[in-house]
Amino acid sequence: VGGISLKTASRRYDIEFRTQYFYAIENDEIVEVEVKTPMLFVQEEQYDTLTKDIAGENAGLDVSVTLADAHLNKIKTDYATLVDEFIKNKDNVTVDSIIAFIGEAVKFD
Repeated sequence: VGGISLKTASRRYDIEFRTQYFYAIENDEIVEVEVKTPMLFVQEEQYDTLTKDIAGENAGLDVSVTLADAHLNKIKTDYATLVDEFIKNKDNVTVDSIIAFIGEAVKFD
């Protein structure tokens, strides 16, 4: 799709489940709640053909994406603003550096 570029070998879209953790109080105890959250990643250049691409690979699946222009523009602006900083620092941020920043885990009694 769209000729040869750096993105040619990557998928035009990806749907993943990411695990998110929340904490709640149940019976006066703090409990960890694990939630699988579906996430959709789309190459910006392929956004307009997303539903056609998904339908082409998944017979009988009816997919639609409704996103207000204001929200789509916000995503694009945030990405453009933050991606260079992410690339610059991605190798500097490790599990150890995160633990050093936030401290050791706190055990609740």
